[in-house]
Amino acid sequence: MTDSASIPTAHRALARSLRRWRRGRGIPLKRMAAELGFSMATIHAWEQGRRFPAGRHLDLLSAYTGIPVCAFFYPGRNPCDCAARLTRPRPGARL
Repeated sequence: MTDSASIPTAHRALARSLRRWRRGRGIPLKRMAAELGFSMATIHAWEQGRRFPAGRHLDLLSAYTGIPVCAFFYPGRNPCDCAARLTRPRPGARL
C-alpha cells in the first residue's frame, strides 16, 4: 500500500473521484478497463493515486464518465468555476 502522504494532491483528488464514480455505478474494474482499452492494473493504479493519466487519457476518462476534467480535481457543486478562478488573472495584475 502506498503512503498517502507521498501521493501528490492532484493524484489523490483524481483517484478519489474516479473510484467514487465507478463504485457508485457498480461498474467492475475489469469492465471499465476493457471499455477504456487499459489494463486493470492501470485503472487500479489511477484509483490508488500511484499513477496519473496523461492529458489525452484525462479527456478519455472525462468522456467515459461524463465528468468534466476539472471536476476530478475540484469536486463539489461548481467544480469548474473553482478551476476557472485559479486560472483567471487577478484584477490589476500585470500580464
